Amino acid sequence: MDLGHPKLGLYKEIKIIEATLNKPNEPKLNLEAFILSPTKFTDLLNLGSTEKAELEQRHVLFMEDGATVYLKKLFECLS
Repeated sequence: MDLGHPKLGLYKEIKIIEATLNKPNEPKLNLEAFILSPTKFTDLLNLGSTEKAELEQRHVLFMEDGATVYLKKLFECLS
């Protein structure tokens, strides 16, 4: 999978869906999408010079970091 793969753009695509669902005079709906990867970052192929932080900005979190780390990052994105 490379950086152009649709799965890695899901975090942005979900915001387009969010915008279409939010209506005036209704409570605001907030949608987020994350990928929790059981694959170690060092085991990923076809990333070239992509750094882990870049994938995390695209809401790809690595379970190898441990639940306390990746869940903290996930909840930081939600706030």
